[in-house]
Amino acid sequence: VSLAETHRYAALAKLCGTRASDYSIANLLGWAAHYGLEWHFDEHLCWIRQTAGESPVYWAPIGPWEAVSDWGACAALAGGNTFIRVPERLALLWQKQLGDGVNLEEAREQWDYLYLAQELMELSGKQFHNKKNLFRQFEKLYTYTYSALTADSVHTVLRMQNEWCRWRDCEGSESLFAENKAVALVLEQWENIPGLCGGVIHIEDVPVAYTLAEPCGPDTLVIHFEKARSEEH
Repeated sequence: VSLAETHRYAALAKLCGTRASDYSIANLLGWAAHYGLEWHFDEHLCWIRQTAGESPVYWAPIGPWEAVSDWGACAALAGGNTFIRVPERLALLWQKQLGDGVNLEEAREQWDYLYLAQELMELSGKQFHNKKNLFRQFEKLYTYTYSALTADSVHTVLRMQNEWCRWRDCEGSESLFAENKAVALVLEQWENIPGLCGGVIHIEDVPVAYTLAEPCGPDTLVIHFEKARSEEH
């Protein structure tokens, strides 16, 4: 998985007809080293293989799924391999074509969660009551500034992320340590990964929170990473 072929990958991703946060470019590039991700392009698709672990597993191929007339002729499928993070529409397409040759298992922990931006802006109703109270407390206690994350502020966010890792003892947590490396990899390629965006909150010129995101289609944004200082820090 490399920056050199991200435009080719992005073109195929648009043809899937299904969007999933795992398959965003920043997610693939950020976690490629941790999961040992490799990709291969054929006539219609980009095939993704995860090599970290006891044995390789595949992610869903990306591209125009309906253009494949015979999934059984695909070597990765014909070889009896394990696939993970497969969007439901593709899984059902495989089951329809391959019948008993496909064994589906739902991975509830991999579901994407969708939130309406308008609801998060307004925080109306009982379901957002606690969040709205916390936000009002923050506004009363602090004088803060918000700015868009740009190439000029990347190093500021990287320093804050490293400080956050020290507070949370990332070296003692395999998952947090891996996430810290993924954040750094994405931020260091800020100007090369298309569409990246985000924001930074400062209190008295000290960065206290950031968010890092990427568009996923014309009306959806994937929040990849969000971190904030805890009160004691």
